[in-house]
Amino acid sequence: MLNESCRTIFFNTCGVIRNGVSVRLIRFLEFIKADLAESQQETTDEFIKQLQSSVQEVKSNREMKERL
Repeated sequence: MLNESCRTIFFNTCGVIRNGVSVRLIRFLEFIKADLAESQQETTDEFIKQLQSSVQEVKSNREMKERL
């Protein structure tokens, strides 16, 4: 049972129907699905850049890395 103060969201990264799905959400799902090399590729999407930066920060921070 989930704690009532938490929300769980399930993402389907293998969906093929894109009608009605925002471009930003599609890019996010592609980022989640990507392998390491793909997830590090250059992008113009600011949100994906922030995600890439956050991932790099966690990887470079030993203490944070141990907690996750």
